[in-house]
Amino acid sequence: MKKPNPPAALCLPLALLCSAVQADDTPSRFELGILEPVLVDGSRVDFSDAATQDTVDANDMARFNRTDVSQALDLLPGVNTVMMGGRGERLINVRGFDSRQVPLFIDGIPVYVPYDGNIDLSRLTTYDIAEISVSKGYTSLLAGPNTLGGAINVVSRRPRLGTEAEAGYGMSFEDRFSRNAWDSHANVGINQGRWYAQVGGSIRDQDYFPLAGDFQPTADEDGGRRENSEYTDRKLSLRLGFTPNATDEYVLSYYKQDGEKQTPPYAGDDANTRVRFWRWPWYDKESFYFNSRTRLHEHLQARLRLYYDSFENSLRSYDDATYRSMNRPYAFDSTYDDYSWGGSLELGTDLFERHDPRLAVHYKTDVHREVGDLGEPEQRFEDRTVSVGVEDRFVATDRLTLLAGISYDRLRGERADNLVNGDIEPFELASTSAVNLQAGALYAFNDRLKGRLIASKRSRYPTIKDRYSFRMGSALPNPDLDAETSTGVEAGLAGDLLVGTDTPLHWGAALFRNEIDDSIQSIAIDNSLCTSPPCSQLQNVAESVLQGAEAELTLNLGSTWQYHLNYTYLDRDNKSDPDVRPLDTPRHSGFTYLSWFLGDTWTLTASARADSGRYNDSDGTRQTAGFVTTGLKAAWRPLPQWRLEAGVDNLTDKLHAYDEGYYEPGRTYFTKVRWRY
Repeated sequence: MKKPNPPAALCLPLALLCSAVQADDTPSRFELGILEPVLVDGSRVDFSDAATQDTVDANDMARFNRTDVSQALDLLPGVNTVMMGGRGERLINVRGFDSRQVPLFIDGIPVYVPYDGNIDLSRLTTYDIAEISVSKGYTSLLAGPNTLGGAINVVSRRPRLGTEAEAGYGMSFEDRFSRNAWDSHANVGINQGRWYAQVGGSIRDQDYFPLAGDFQPTADEDGGRRENSEYTDRKLSLRLGFTPNATDEYVLSYYKQDGEKQTPPYAGDDANTRVRFWRWPWYDKESFYFNSRTRLHEHLQARLRLYYDSFENSLRSYDDATYRSMNRPYAFDSTYDDYSWGGSLELGTDLFERHDPRLAVHYKTDVHREVGDLGEPEQRFEDRTVSVGVEDRFVATDRLTLLAGISYDRLRGERADNLVNGDIEPFELASTSAVNLQAGALYAFNDRLKGRLIASKRSRYPTIKDRYSFRMGSALPNPDLDAETSTGVEAGLAGDLLVGTDTPLHWGAALFRNEIDDSIQSIAIDNSLCTSPPCSQLQNVAESVLQGAEAELTLNLGSTWQYHLNYTYLDRDNKSDPDVRPLDTPRHSGFTYLSWFLGDTWTLTASARADSGRYNDSDGTRQTAGFVTTGLKAAWRPLPQWRLEAGVDNLTDKLHAYDEGYYEPGRTYFTKVRWRY
């Protein structure tokens, strides 16, 4: 095992989670899946670390036992876990922007459930992932529409030359060392130069999770083993690549993910929160992707992405905690069958000595199909989105690089079915468009200190649910909703302290401010317009400000110790109505760890996560308290190919929640064995 002091160039600004392991331990990433590739040869400036792009790689995920994407993202500054407790879904918030405003990409392809624009990140496992990047202050407009607050890109693995394989098995236990969950995975890759193949599979199964010991029982939760908290996730990934020459690459990918999950009932003390008895018999995703890079001419390169994503799930709402009958008014059996298809073409040239101009065109069709209770006709909703963008990066001097981009996005509703007394009637259809702008300057004061200044105006379109949902009789649809817009600025610095050839200290800091206009907000309207008042409607009326600061440092003490700390301060103000509380974000949050390397075989890591309290509804009646959780982990490598791990999460058994009444696991022990060839 290589000791600390990784080269500073390998660590992106504000994301220095550099792992002190051998370079070969880091899986090779799928370069075609990166959102912002370098389109020119190595003699040109490498822009890959030019922006505020924080990255967590496979070694970080293994070091901190992060088995799904939501857990992995929680390691990064500016990113907070959001728990939609009533639905049992984990989302994220980036600098105050929610998951619909910071879209998820997998290998550069946008991934979300077409109906509401979200996807449960806890269902996306990390076993076949090389890295996850989060762009914030600067996000390329060539990525496509809806990047109001940035973008998250999950980059999968690509095998190196030859054959490589890995496998792992893990278990977790409660305080009495009764097993409550297990997971298993395997990945195999072959690269023969002209072609390569990658196969991965994983299973993650949980029977329940333990609540903290000081939980006070409620009518629907007696403590100990959390009620209705079982889930199973199964995933298969396949990839076949063809590389006929040094510049071209053509890749087919297939993903199949099947899951089933339960939603723990509300266990808080708010009398106005109705307890739901929900289960999801299936929560499935299937995807076909094509990525390619082709040198069309000596100075012209094209990247093509084509994709088809399908999302199927079933949600059953039961009468009570027996989960046997569905007779009460709030009980239902709902099935969603959604899919998306589309593609993008990106052109870049190195014809100009100091410029890197690029053009991108995106097209996407989103379809949502819904069947409520059995016997009802199917409702169908369809949207089409088009985006065109151009961008240039100009190397003005050896120290100064200028960035500029513009894009035009258009969303058009093609079909929207309204179910009226058992019959289908069409909703009124509408379209909306937006122009996005971005400019920035990157300046190297010297080899060890770099600064950036980024300004942007970006947008996010309303989802099908935003425009057409009656919200179980409590809302009036609004098909004419326009896009939300954000005008933002970020200033940042990142530096290294060098001692000889080593980098014992890396640090970074950023200030940011975003003003949100035409923000979509729920407005109270005449109760006679709804069947289940109080009645509301989503409208483009809100204005808000998101501002704050981030800071991080990583300190390597010789070859034995490594310490990391990141901290985020976030202030959110609703300018339209100051009495409306900002939801699901702490004002203060941070993550820290200390690793101790004992020779080449042992690594001991202590970590802690701290969040201040947050509001869970707009009037402030439901809110969570701040908390600090800690963890310990030991990893032993008796042979280069084998690693044995053991640790504990939530060491102090802290009772805490991201959503009031939906508590997180108490103290949990885990073990894992990993093998790599």
